[in-house]
Amino acid sequence: MLDTGCDTSITGARLLPKGVQVLTTAHRFIEANQSVIPPEGETEIVGNEQTVVAVVTKAVHEFILSIDF
Repeated sequence: MLDTGCDTSITGARLLPKGVQVLTTAHRFIEANQSVIPPEGETEIVGNEQTVVAVVTKAVHEFILSIDF
């Protein structure tokens, strides 16, 4: 999914393969309904032609690309 209103890419923790290093993060997210999304940390996801830094959370079950992608 691409969210043009989001400044940071977000991925669900269950989408990451085992052994991926998740670092601490200072990012905080608030949904449109004012609910807080608790971050687990952030990781770098390397693809064929792109690298994306994404915040990892258990509250999201998909990968959301931000506007900076």
